[in-house]
Amino acid sequence: MQDLLVMAATLRTIGEIIAIGMLISVHTHIIKERKIDLDVLLSMQREKAYLVAGLASILTGYVIELIAYTFA
Repeated sequence: MQDLLVMAATLRTIGEIIAIGMLISVHTHIIKERKIDLDVLLSMQREKAYLVAGLASILTGYVIELIAYTFA
């Protein structure tokens, strides 16, 4: 059971790091460019994919934690 909690916490943390990292990256790019052009739009599309992966990690970690606490 302890292994599930560690795995859940790890997935949640990875998801949070991915989401925050991508937000910082895109916003930094926008600040540098001072405008939104094709390069910025492509960067935002990549950010969207990483944010979905981060969200999936967070939700998976949450579900694993629920399972672990239910059977603890």
